[in-house]
Amino acid sequence: MANFGALLQKLKDSSRNLNRGEKSDLVYIVEARDWAVKKVGQELVRELNQQKLITSRIAATPFGLKQKIIHFGSLPAFSQNGRLLPRVHSSNKIIVTCFHLDPKKTHFHNFSTITKSVSFFHTSCQITKKALAASGAPSQKISVIPLGVNLKLFRSAVLNEKIKARKMLGIPENHFVIGSFQKDGVGWGRGRKPKLIKGPDIFLQTMAALKKYKPFVLLTGPSRGYVKQGLLKAGIPYKHFYLKNRADIGKMYNALDLYLIASRIEGGPSALLESWASGVPLVGAKVGMIPDIAQNNKNILWAEAGNLREIIAQTRLAIKHPNLRLKLSEAGLAEARKYSWKKIALRYWQEIYAKILS
Repeated sequence: MANFGALLQKLKDSSRNLNRGEKSDLVYIVEARDWAVKKVGQELVRELNQQKLITSRIAATPFGLKQKIIHFGSLPAFSQNGRLLPRVHSSNKIIVTCFHLDPKKTHFHNFSTITKSVSFFHTSCQITKKALAASGAPSQKISVIPLGVNLKLFRSAVLNEKIKARKMLGIPENHFVIGSFQKDGVGWGRGRKPKLIKGPDIFLQTMAALKKYKPFVLLTGPSRGYVKQGLLKAGIPYKHFYLKNRADIGKMYNALDLYLIASRIEGGPSALLESWASGVPLVGAKVGMIPDIAQNNKNILWAEAGNLREIIAQTRLAIKHPNLRLKLSEAGLAEARKYSWKKIALRYWQEIYAKILS
């Protein structure tokens, strides 16, 4: 059913793309599934239009587009039958966003063959910029602009609001609530096979090691079967919500004592900025944007990616010291304001789109 919906959306977008009266100068291509890439595209396009920087819209296919700036929101959106560079009209200018390179998908790792067709490569972090350059993308064509955060959607909760959020979600009292809001299973089914770059195994081992502190795990996102199965086996209580309304995610953060990022590889993660904006203290692996924009012991407690011992130690430290959590929370709130989508959209305009148009 989901595949049919995605196909229908592509057909609708193709029809709109072929409409000669269509006025958008920028078309942001998203993956058909309603997940992270689509949410980034929606936030960016909304701000570009509100600030009247460039007339923009999102679409699930570039088919039929001519004389546009086409911004592919991810490598999967840019691929066709497993290969880079889908068929697009030569009158278009192409931008490709790559949040991270998956070491298992090596067919995505030779960019030298497509550099003449691409005006800019975009990524959110320096780690991926280095990986892109090593894979053949010219450094002068790589723009690093971090993710943004919707400051209206993610807001800090006072104590009464936190208590109310937990009651609404059915979270029992006297537990330390730790959040994990992501997709970390392979595919779009139950997710019983782990997507190891997201670190679900590290997350589970960390929870098991800290069981005496009475953690309660709050999960959102699709394909969480592996984590749910592991928590059940370890005897750690949890609740999982698959949110149909994006606006509800803020309420999830409001119920947390701590957010844990256990990934081995990331492009963002968006949870970094969302936690900051929600006043939620963070423990995280040094992945994606974290070493670029976060500061250890100031607005995050970090550990080397894949280092289970460090992640457990930093999580234990956060659990045991409420004053430390408060310090992290306050510093994160202040830092989040630098990354509003309003400010980040302006950077896209100045650092990428305006340069193409000039």
